[in-house]
Amino acid sequence: MKHLFIAVMAMIVSVTAFGQEVRNPDFRKGVSAEVEAGYIQKGIYADVSTGYNLLPGLYVGAGVGLKYYDFKSDKNHFFVPTFAHIRYSILNRNVSPLIELKAGILGDFTDRGTGHFFRPAVGVKYKNAGIKVGYDWVNVNYDVAGLGKNSVTIGAFYKF
Repeated sequence: MKHLFIAVMAMIVSVTAFGQEVRNPDFRKGVSAEVEAGYIQKGIYADVSTGYNLLPGLYVGAGVGLKYYDFKSDKNHFFVPTFAHIRYSILNRNVSPLIELKAGILGDFTDRGTGHFFRPAVGVKYKNAGIKVGYDWVNVNYDVAGLGKNSVTIGAFYKF
């Protein structure tokens, strides 16, 4: 009976310890970085950000990227965004849904325009890699006119 009691207690302790295990890297405090690449309806983009896992599941950082748009006009546009990056991983599991927001300023180095962008997204991640779908609002002002570009984005990312 005594051995049975000890065996049951050992199982309870191991299950409890296993339940406290951090499976999702976003639930560990510390500095991390992320690389993302994807498709915008008429172009492609690549972003790099670095930040801190502030609370369990909450990543806050800043980044820079490159966007290329092919407007089928006389010029294609290269944008360089600088942004704040906030992401929340919902579950402490190997597979977790996530929501995120990137917002900041950008410059068009093709025609010397400046503006801002806003990109909310939802996705799913498996350990350090994931995919997401978002909507990209861009507003750029030039000397003679402005450009508003709204498009769906599909991207893949890896977190270090």
